[in-house]
Amino acid sequence: MAFYDNRKLQSHNAVLNMTDGARNAGKTWSHKIRALIRQVQHGTKVVWLRYFRKDVKETMKKAFYSKKLIDHVNKLKGWNLTLDNFRQDGNFVYFRKDKKSKWQWFISVYALSDEQAIKSADDPDVDTIVFEEYRITPEKLSRYRGNPVTDFLSIWVTTKRDNKVVAFLIGNKEEISDPIKNYFNIKPLDVNFQGIKTFKNGTIAVEQINDVPDEINSDFDVKFKELLDGTSYGDFLYKGEIRCVDKTRIKKKPLHCQIYCSFDCGVPVSAYIDKLGYIYFAQGIDKSRTIACDKQSRKYRSVFVISSEDKGRFSTLAFAYKNNKVYYTDNVSYEQGYKIMRTLGIVKGV
Repeated sequence: MAFYDNRKLQSHNAVLNMTDGARNAGKTWSHKIRALIRQVQHGTKVVWLRYFRKDVKETMKKAFYSKKLIDHVNKLKGWNLTLDNFRQDGNFVYFRKDKKSKWQWFISVYALSDEQAIKSADDPDVDTIVFEEYRITPEKLSRYRGNPVTDFLSIWVTTKRDNKVVAFLIGNKEEISDPIKNYFNIKPLDVNFQGIKTFKNGTIAVEQINDVPDEINSDFDVKFKELLDGTSYGDFLYKGEIRCVDKTRIKKKPLHCQIYCSFDCGVPVSAYIDKLGYIYFAQGIDKSRTIACDKQSRKYRSVFVISSEDKGRFSTLAFAYKNNKVYYTDNVSYEQGYKIMRTLGIVKGV
């Protein structure tokens, strides 16, 4: 496939836009191109978000606009921009049309937890938020100190004020579900779906891309692809598969199983147990039961908040896991079951 172009997603005129796809498909490039074109033509600015401050530092260590990217924009627009039109200082990327013009920042890069810093950069010309790599692995997400959804919404509201500010969230298929889709009750899209779906009366657009660019630029790239052929990470890089799913653990649930416990730690799932002690996680819950959740909730009649202190209460599940007897009926159940066992301290994670 050709590299990603965000114009089709823009045509839906949604307020919140999410793009999920394979790594190296050109999602970040596409939004850097959009930001530059809009700066030159309309003088607009972008707040660019990453999850962690370490990510921000890594982003700003290298040129936000490379010569290759600038040449691509020149080809698209018939311009003659060079690296001399750009400079970076701290969290800001600056642009000037020529040496007689003043430097103007048009991209500011912040971590998700930096709401107060973003207030100091308040500017009515900001009309876009880009949240890069908004989907991260459960292990990385566990390191985030705060609520990513409310932190993101607070930044959006702070930036928006009385202006129209559209948000674009771009991510790799690191996991099945993510906190922001869960917050808006958007069920994970089928892993094989490709295209765009809208939600909440067209205010949210979710785009999923499974194709990956077929351009391999060197003999080394060809060898590297062959090296990873047949591996789960290779499928993630080159076939658009979900990174965190071990397909060897996906198995159909037998007919004669009893429900062990229902959980809701983002996406509702239940654990079923058979006569041999095998446990199968599957989507769906029995709302008449007490639902085990990872935080307080008013969604159900009876809720039990689980933590690592409750590992002993779930000794049957812990025993099944230690004896290689835990399976999952689909990708979503795999991710959620693994998250539940990590919350209970059955699976060790950072």
